[in-house]
Amino acid sequence: REVIRRRPWQGGVLERVREVIRRIWPLSRVQVYGSYETGLAIPASDIDIVVFGAGSRKPFRGTPPVTLLAQHLEQEDWVSSTKPLPAAAIPLVKLQTAAIPTVFGDRAVISMDISFQHSDPTAQPDGGVASRSSSPDSVSPGSAAVGEGAAGSVVGGGGGSCTGAGPSGGGPGG
Repeated sequence: REVIRRRPWQGGVLERVREVIRRIWPLSRVQVYGSYETGLAIPASDIDIVVFGAGSRKPFRGTPPVTLLAQHLEQEDWVSSTKPLPAAAIPLVKLQTAAIPTVFGDRAVISMDISFQHSDPTAQPDGGVASRSSSPDSVSPGSAAVGEGAAGSVVGGGGGSCTGAGPSGGGPGG
């Protein structure tokens, strides 16, 4: 029930993140994968997305793409925190939103992991784990058989996304 209630909030956050990404890289594409995309999410799950076409992994004017995105996201009033990880094997921005209401009467945040695909645009951003498609244009339903909690981690070594607490703990934490 909480998953259904959170879905519109998550969709709104996803669209806002897409807008910020389009302002920086107008020709980029954003693909959702993981438990949110496959419908296997629990309330504490994060949203995993990959950005295609954000240029190279090399810094733009001295700033890596993950740092540039984090800087832009930090200017948004709906963002609570960002953590760019430009040196990770797969560059990643960890994002948390401001608190939203829950069915328990408390407030929780929405967490998102934003990775970047800089090399082969047809390569799977997540190695085939909890993904519906292997590229932004193709669908591979067989790749959705493994959930994000199976190996305990997500793209870029995010450490799993089920870190939330229940009604007394204040919601998911990154």
